[in-house]
Amino acid sequence: MKRPLLPATCKVLACLAFSLCSIAGTALAETPATSAVLTASDLQRFMDDYVPAQLKRKNIPGAVITVVKDGELIFSRGYGVANVARTAPMRPETTLLRPGSISKLLTLVAVMQQVEQGKLDLDRDVNTYLDFTVPTPAGGVPVTLRRLLGHRAGFEHHLKDMIQAGTRPEPLGPWLRHALPPRLFPHGDVAAYSNYGYGLAGYIVERVSGERFDDYAKAHILAPLHMDASTFEQPVAAARLASVASAYTGAGNTPVPAFETIMPGPAGGLSSTGADMGRLMLALLNGGEHLLAPATLAKIMPTPLPGAGLPDGLLGFEVDDAAGNRFIGKHGLTSAVVSQLALLPDAHFGIFASYNSVGDAPGELLAAVAKRYFQRPPTSAAPIATENGDAQAAAGTYQITMRADSSFVRLPALMQQLRVTSAAGGGIHIDAMPGSMRETAPMLFTGADGARATFRHGADGRSYMQASMVPLAFEWQAVAWYLDKRFVLPAVLASVLLIIVTLLAWPIGALLRRRRALQFGAGPRERRAHRLVRLALLVDLLALGGTIWLADVSTDLMRMNASLDAALLVLYSVAWCAVLATPLVVAIALRFWRDRVGSTWARLHHSLIALAMTVFSYFLVTWGIAGTTLNY
Repeated sequence: MKRPLLPATCKVLACLAFSLCSIAGTALAETPATSAVLTASDLQRFMDDYVPAQLKRKNIPGAVITVVKDGELIFSRGYGVANVARTAPMRPETTLLRPGSISKLLTLVAVMQQVEQGKLDLDRDVNTYLDFTVPTPAGGVPVTLRRLLGHRAGFEHHLKDMIQAGTRPEPLGPWLRHALPPRLFPHGDVAAYSNYGYGLAGYIVERVSGERFDDYAKAHILAPLHMDASTFEQPVAAARLASVASAYTGAGNTPVPAFETIMPGPAGGLSSTGADMGRLMLALLNGGEHLLAPATLAKIMPTPLPGAGLPDGLLGFEVDDAAGNRFIGKHGLTSAVVSQLALLPDAHFGIFASYNSVGDAPGELLAAVAKRYFQRPPTSAAPIATENGDAQAAAGTYQITMRADSSFVRLPALMQQLRVTSAAGGGIHIDAMPGSMRETAPMLFTGADGARATFRHGADGRSYMQASMVPLAFEWQAVAWYLDKRFVLPAVLASVLLIIVTLLAWPIGALLRRRRALQFGAGPRERRAHRLVRLALLVDLLALGGTIWLADVSTDLMRMNASLDAALLVLYSVAWCAVLATPLVVAIALRFWRDRVGSTWARLHHSLIALAMTVFSYFLVTWGIAGTTLNY
């Protein structure tokens, strides 16, 4: 399962891809410019034309699409195959899909059911309900269920054991206790998407209900909705494994080798069918029938939807803009299955789409459906007078808040940084977003197809951006120049090249000196120092090799478990040796200048080596390769 460097922040990269397509989807989807009347027959004709062509164009084996409208299931159909080898067709009633983070909607419902019963309080410190302690850092605020459900508890992103190869998961409580990540944003004001946080919410339901979360969801959510094919059990019963749609990665449609056991289960462990997801959508659109009282549902799924940004009141749900509409729902992603559930409450409409290969297909489909049936005339607002000054204030480089600064899981945030620049004609431009955006309200910039970006200052004094291109609950945090990839990556690359070239030239230089009967320096002390510098460079080279290995192994989330601990400890040790050797190399370079050892070029070369090792050591420490934790 090979994908780009540490894709696990990963889940975000794929979500980023298909969310961007939601913005540009109207250009990708060949659909009429005027809205058609949504009927079951017209929808079937549209889907039968659109989805097979989409699967072929994107080389995706199969998909299941379910649509509800006005309280009825009006469309549910499978396309392509659930298993390439067996040519098993996708069937909406019987094919088990892995909708990933869409599971969080059921966890949200479970929490709110307990709130209705008076067993839980959204604003109470969660330590009230737990049998272990979630610390509150100095100056921070306690974790509450409201913050958990809104992804504002501030936990670092956690990857270890997130996806396992077909094993039964560890009980939720013990796993949460030993996997507890640090709180990167402890003030409760920053959206930082957290699977761990939803696992914690599910465990609190276990604690107050006295039932395992899997059993609770079956008895109080799945059964009342007659979602009889759905389950949180992982893996599913042996008799049903053949019904699970296989997942495929890459252009070659390589199958994921095992059932994906997702931890924590309340964050992504659901197995369901397209038909069952239709029943869930009908319940949500019908005021929470069999799930929650309408007043409770309105607290978490408000209508009309709030404006720009990620308000605290929108717990668990995400917003997608398409054809001038704001859809509310959830995205889901496993190693190689991408899904989306989107509701348009005002139109009593819902769509669920799941594809068994990662990509932008759900967002593209939503954009096409919205353009065909719900197209609204474009709206525009005149830029405001503060635009130029605010654009300059917003300009900068931003990194994702869904990251882990205490481990190597910080590295993807470096690779995913976005650059915001003030546009020549006014407004701003954001990397990966089409066109420029104009300021239409204080620190709110809007662009084509309803794209939005809002900027604010956090409690830590840093600037934060929320961008509609990714509906997941996270933000982008402004970075200082020394964390900016425009400076970091060229500096690290130049340092690595100097290290490699120096090591390659080492034996050549030694051979030339031998042929000319020359020696480095005036005595054995200088020659020992020269050799020590080269040995230190060898350690750097080993650390570089370890970094490349870590980037490669991290492309397979099923390998991110305790089996890597020994290798990680070796890598950490090598990286720290490289870091600790750097002051010695710097001291040698300074001594060579003081004592005029070797030629001017030799002294300059040792100074460049010292600088390269310093830059590389900074990289190893700052991005967690010289690590200190096995909880990542």
